[in-house]
Amino acid sequence: MMQHVATVSDTGVSAQELRQHRIRLRDGYDGDLDQILRAYLEYLQSQLLGVKADMDIGQVQEMLLEISSVVQTGKVKDRKEEFRVFVNGLVDIYRNGLLGQGSEHFHHTVVDYAELLKSISGEFPEHDYDEALQQLFLYMNRMFERQQKEWVEILNSIVSMPETIGLVQLQKCKCYPLIREWVEGGVQNLFQIRNDLQAMVRKLDMREQLVQQQLVRLQNSYQNRRRAGNLYHLRQGKTARALVLLRRKLVAIQGEAVEKRQLVGVVDANIQEFQDLMAAARRAFFMHLVPVCPAQWGSSQVQQHPTFTWSSAKAVTAIDLQNASS
Repeated sequence: MMQHVATVSDTGVSAQELRQHRIRLRDGYDGDLDQILRAYLEYLQSQLLGVKADMDIGQVQEMLLEISSVVQTGKVKDRKEEFRVFVNGLVDIYRNGLLGQGSEHFHHTVVDYAELLKSISGEFPEHDYDEALQQLFLYMNRMFERQQKEWVEILNSIVSMPETIGLVQLQKCKCYPLIREWVEGGVQNLFQIRNDLQAMVRKLDMREQLVQQQLVRLQNSYQNRRRAGNLYHLRQGKTARALVLLRRKLVAIQGEAVEKRQLVGVVDANIQEFQDLMAAARRAFFMHLVPVCPAQWGSSQVQQHPTFTWSSAKAVTAIDLQNASS
């Protein structure tokens, strides 16, 4: 597979050097932007692909947003090549999160990655963002399934990118309006609603069990007194009324539990419908990237195809990501 030119080194960057680079970036970077961006990539790679559990998530998020802020100033329009290399480096790094390496680290910072891509694409819309956008959409889908509401922020970043970018245009025309309707309808709250309903069902089941136990004890006591001929009219009448009330209470609890289970079913159906919509959007993205390859092909089949070209190399990556996320 063809490697991007922005693959960063494994040497890392010292804390002091990194601090100096961050200060220079905030102060105007004195012309050495390519060196600063390389240092940022090295640090991001060491953190996101490192094996340490104590990754400094806050600093990674800050650094991504620092680059975004610099781009938004509009002072980097003449640094097209440096940012092309930087974007390719980020794409190489964030690909690993979809292929299984340190995925939790990536999920904590992908919203800031999306915000940075939105800023860079606004300044340099001519760059190739196909794989980056595929990554964002796959991360967004994973986060929805993991009940992480931040997926909506990724969606907003995608649709805020220039419409001249092919995948963004596709998303807005075919997918975004429907997804946006669901977002405005509160789709991000469906998992919490389902969790709340399921908690109610569990409580109702416990209440039903307790009432059934009370009912059994009271029925046994009533029947034992009858067999013993211990029929005090007032006491037995009181017990009989208590039995009637318990049976009514049991029926009411059971009815409420049935209603709550039906609501869980409705919410489950809504979640599935939205997941189907997201899957359709993923397929649309995929077919945009791989227009000539059958959907069931694997990356090895694409590479062996006689018409394999550099654009097919992009298709190989798209297939690998799609398969890893399916």
